[in-house]
Amino acid sequence: MYSIFLQSRSFGMRYLILIIFLLEVTCFSFAQNLDKSTNGVTVEMKESDLWLIEKRWKQNRSDRGFTFRWLGRDKELVVIQTGDDENFYHWCLRQSEILSASINRKVEFRAKPDDPRLAEQYYLKVIQVFDLWNETTGGKDAQGDDIVVGIIDDGFYIDHEDLKDNLFINSGEIAGDNKDNDNNGYLDDYNGWNQDTGKGTHTVKSHGTNVAGVIGAKGDNKTGISGMNWNIKLLPVTVGGYDSDIIEGYMYMRDMKKDYIQSNGKKGANIVTINLSAGVPKIFPDHSSNTTKWCKLYDELGALGILSVTATTNERDDVDEVGDMPSTCTSPYLLVVNSTDKTDQLAQYTGYGSTSVDISAPGESILTTDLPEKNFYRTSSGTSLSTPIVTGAVALLFSLPCDAFYSFYKGDPSGGVLAIKEALMESVDKNASFAGKTVSEGRLHVFNAMNYLLTKYCDGPIVPNGPLQITRADYAGNTLYIVYNTPNNDDQILVKVFDLMGKELYSTEITPPQRGLKSARLPFDLSGVPTGIYSVSIILGKEVASKTFNVFNIR
Repeated sequence: MYSIFLQSRSFGMRYLILIIFLLEVTCFSFAQNLDKSTNGVTVEMKESDLWLIEKRWKQNRSDRGFTFRWLGRDKELVVIQTGDDENFYHWCLRQSEILSASINRKVEFRAKPDDPRLAEQYYLKVIQVFDLWNETTGGKDAQGDDIVVGIIDDGFYIDHEDLKDNLFINSGEIAGDNKDNDNNGYLDDYNGWNQDTGKGTHTVKSHGTNVAGVIGAKGDNKTGISGMNWNIKLLPVTVGGYDSDIIEGYMYMRDMKKDYIQSNGKKGANIVTINLSAGVPKIFPDHSSNTTKWCKLYDELGALGILSVTATTNERDDVDEVGDMPSTCTSPYLLVVNSTDKTDQLAQYTGYGSTSVDISAPGESILTTDLPEKNFYRTSSGTSLSTPIVTGAVALLFSLPCDAFYSFYKGDPSGGVLAIKEALMESVDKNASFAGKTVSEGRLHVFNAMNYLLTKYCDGPIVPNGPLQITRADYAGNTLYIVYNTPNNDDQILVKVFDLMGKELYSTEITPPQRGLKSARLPFDLSGVPTGIYSVSIILGKEVASKTFNVFNIR
């Protein structure tokens, strides 16, 4: 602001010096409250005004730097570094060309588990699960019942340090007594069942252990990795190597769900989704073979409220043309998954199909659980890893605290399954590599899927938590309207309005909403102030974010 005074000859030099001094003192005292872990100032402005801002800032500041980096190709936001973040931030608030400014601060994820190898799980950030974890980390439905994920695979190491606490327990069975204690027709299925041996002990294999870790490795336990669900009930079924074995594995899951429904939760398992990372390449369903029953099982499971998720082939095949089981089953209750690589493009090794493959998910270099002789963890690739990421997303959506959706699902289980599938399919991230390769033509985005479901059935979407920021400020009719963001939804925010001299005109406290857009309408009267630019600041502890707005007083 004082650069304007420098251009005016109507002010005496003493008055000018006094104004500059007061402004600098105001800026300094306010800046003392700001956190030190900063990296420049994020500024909203027109690209054409940047040269003017640089020239104005450097005037009488020849010893100070000025470097910048535009965010995005539209060049609406720019990060400017001068080596003096605090003073530059407050100086920005007095420049009419600048629409908003905020200190560029280090972000802390609020719902971030403490698993030591979390940083190696790059795909969690790609699909934006961190923001969803602020709302739910899985495990229970809206009424507090355990959510169970069925896994059909070749074997499991169920004593793994990151899996054992998330295993389903059949309370009607006695482990290891070689009896069918609950009379459900399956011997000794205390922690799942082994179709290949007809008993409850599992064959120890890597593949199923890998899949289980992606879905539900225990989160926030200072151990290894975090699954998509921190807390979940994993129901493993070990199967042999034939398609009939797969079918029998699905039948076990169907029977457990039926028992749960018929006993009102006293027996069986509350299975909401089943993962199968296996299949038979280059065949179509054949009415003369058991593949027809295989496909029909997805309809039966869907009617019970189970969404089945399966992997397509790891060969670069158009399965619409060459076939694949179960990718080419046409049940609406089946979700078929292929893979993306670490550049977020369709992987070179994955199968595809514009009518048979539904959705893509990361599948390259996925860190997950493994056997003791492989150091308990390993990195693997393929649709076998993409599929449990999607299965884990399904389980997370079932755990949302949304009574309206829960009631809908209980009253119409098959409709609830289709609603989850729709939310996942309609909320994907798209790019050119997916076009014509899947039904959704996009890669899984779990936070968008959550908001899609909440918008349709509950109180509206959730704005992702992030750095303190005001994105919009408008004043009209003695009301200031602001749209903002905060690191969390639990702390009250202090709101202050200042004139360009730093004089405080208004102060109040607001609490961020738990649902919907973070916004506030603040009624106060500025009719007595001159027309011009004013600033509003939101303050949380030592953090401050500000934005300018115009006041027009027509006489």
